[in-house]
Amino acid sequence: MTLILLMALVSGAVLVELHEQMAQRLENTTHSLAQSVTQTFDGLLDTVDVALLSLADGLDQDDDLQLRSAAVTQALRRQQSRIPGIAGFRITDDQGRIINSSTPTSVFVRLADRDFFVRLRADPSAGLVVGGPVIGRVTGKWVWTFARRFNHPDGTFGGAVYAAINVKEVEKMLGKIRMEAGGSLALRDADLRLIARHTFGSRNPTPIGTKKVSNTMLTALKANSAEGGYISDANSLDPERRYYFYLRSQRYGYLANVGLSEKSAFATWRRQAWLVAILIISAGAVLMVLAELLIRALVRQGQFIASLEAGRIALDQRNRALVAAEADMWRAANFDELTGLPNRRLFSDRLEQKIRDVKRNRSSLAVLFIDIDRFKEVNDTLGHDVGDQLLIEAANRITASVRASDTVARLGGDEFTVILFGVVETGDIGQIAQKVIDALSVPYTLQGAAVYVSASIGIAKLPDDAATLVELLRNADQAMYVAKSAGRHCFRFFSGTMQEQALARMRMASDLRVAVEARQLQVHYQPIVDLRTGRVMKAEALVRWHCPGRGMVSPDAFIPVAEDTGLIHPLGDWVFEEVVGQIKRWRALYGCDFQISVNKSPIQFAADPASRARQGRQGCNWLDILHAEGLPGRCVVVEITEGALMQSDGNVMAVLQAFQEEGVQVAIDDFGTGYSALSYLKKFDVDYLKIDQLFIRNLSAGSTDLMLCCAMIEMAHKLGITVVAEGVETRDQLDLLVEIGCDFVQGYWLGRPMPPTAFEDFMREQGRA
Repeated sequence: MTLILLMALVSGAVLVELHEQMAQRLENTTHSLAQSVTQTFDGLLDTVDVALLSLADGLDQDDDLQLRSAAVTQALRRQQSRIPGIAGFRITDDQGRIINSSTPTSVFVRLADRDFFVRLRADPSAGLVVGGPVIGRVTGKWVWTFARRFNHPDGTFGGAVYAAINVKEVEKMLGKIRMEAGGSLALRDADLRLIARHTFGSRNPTPIGTKKVSNTMLTALKANSAEGGYISDANSLDPERRYYFYLRSQRYGYLANVGLSEKSAFATWRRQAWLVAILIISAGAVLMVLAELLIRALVRQGQFIASLEAGRIALDQRNRALVAAEADMWRAANFDELTGLPNRRLFSDRLEQKIRDVKRNRSSLAVLFIDIDRFKEVNDTLGHDVGDQLLIEAANRITASVRASDTVARLGGDEFTVILFGVVETGDIGQIAQKVIDALSVPYTLQGAAVYVSASIGIAKLPDDAATLVELLRNADQAMYVAKSAGRHCFRFFSGTMQEQALARMRMASDLRVAVEARQLQVHYQPIVDLRTGRVMKAEALVRWHCPGRGMVSPDAFIPVAEDTGLIHPLGDWVFEEVVGQIKRWRALYGCDFQISVNKSPIQFAADPASRARQGRQGCNWLDILHAEGLPGRCVVVEITEGALMQSDGNVMAVLQAFQEEGVQVAIDDFGTGYSALSYLKKFDVDYLKIDQLFIRNLSAGSTDLMLCCAMIEMAHKLGITVVAEGVETRDQLDLLVEIGCDFVQGYWLGRPMPPTAFEDFMREQGRA
């Protein structure tokens, strides 16, 4: 009996010690997991804050039209595409009205009563305001909000730029952490409102937004509001008893709460306790029945000690599994899943460290912002699987093109970055950038097909171009877009004029939008002379803009802005409506064979009226306008560029075919400066070739330009195509064109572009009125 009691005491002491060790390990594990959760979401909020700072920095806070512009909308959408899980970036005015958004907002929404808006309006020194969980008035779903204030130039409150993350996305992030059944991960705001929670192996028992917590948690928070552990008993809402550890984010104030199920964690210990009890009862029974079985009991005691050691081993294995889960979670939070490169969070951490090193050592670094040209076409035509293979191969090629000490990262989509540390000379940086472009331009063999892409790279240096991480990334991004505008497949270094040009372009887009909506533009007409008869029976419609604040703006300046912002659609439709009204009058004055040529931008072929209406733009069918006025298609000539003719887009072919079926004639503008093929000229039954003024400007007897013009005219005539020469400015040029058989001419020598009334005066002087 004494031996049985001794065994019970020893076994109890061992079990108590194992229980305490397990409890301590649970506390250490929950503490470690809570740190990983806060590191992950601090990194996410850092990325959101960088985006908000970048957006606020680029706003013209005293220009309401600019805040509502399409350019700002594109900036909001670009930031949203770079951060997974973001429900949207939005801008409010000083009254809380949403005036711009990265996502369509079809209802009138005011946010003046939201906590983040009230705090930003009341506190001029407020930085990033992290809100609590709310039901979004745009999406109707639970969201977590983050906002920053921007001011008017006089320092008064101008409004807020804010981001919202769907709570469901936050719960998905929590759900990616590997935990055993019964585990719980939750985020609460500074006021203990539940932002998101994920329980493993069961449904989430606590509603989003509730402030209800256990009494043990409240007691722990009173003792230490920053971090601590507690045990939560089972209740009607949550049947699990758990060991919890909470940790408050020092930068953003939210609370990460990690719990491990006591049932799962102590399962091994309970089995050991039952085994001990069974052994003691069995030993007692045996001793009372047969004393001679004492030796066997001692053998069983040895087995019992072995089982305790096995329990220790099992606990160690469990602890190692938790450490491995923590490592997996850290990798998922810091590396891109597709390419294995550092993601935006780890890239930002490394860049911040490098910036500190530069400032401390007075050295330098450069950031390369790389965008894969034509990647969207690969995705759309060959599928996302092929696109993913291309991104993996592109990541390998970029990594092979730089030094092992340089950091290569994928920010998202087809955007990559490289940190070059210690490279001082601009020429050396340029060589590295060109090496990356050359590597990415080599054809890719994907699923048996050869795929061709290139790259555009923007480069910003520190300390020359920026002083902070936000400025460095913004300037590199801006330089990358300049490289794209320069024709792609190249790199550009950031310069101070880029920021000025971007702001000027944004303001021009805002002014142009007002001009289009207010009908401040005019259509001028330039006469086209028939060289066989000397009569003017054609004219070209050319849009002119006299801006109240800018004076006369060249079409070369505002047409590219209209194409980039989508304003080319309403602008082109308005010009055509004006032309139709004018042609109806002039056909009555000058005869039914009078024609007007209208330019159609390649951008206008990118979408038919139906798809434009779905995108929120007013659709307009040119043929419908002609039909409504009772005019035949032959009274209009549509001028397109060689680039539009060569596009394989189905809309181009469909629109040209519809024009031809209705009798609308087609002219190729600026012929000789692009890359047309004779097969395309015949395929689309082109009616006119307009020789670009580049070949007319230096036209003289015996010149190369004369031989080229002669060859183009002869080729066109053999194909049954009529030729118009543009830019005729001298009598000698006119005589040479008559001599080589040109059909029509236009230029300042014959008549400048002029308003409709001036054109009619011109026609009267020519004896045509």
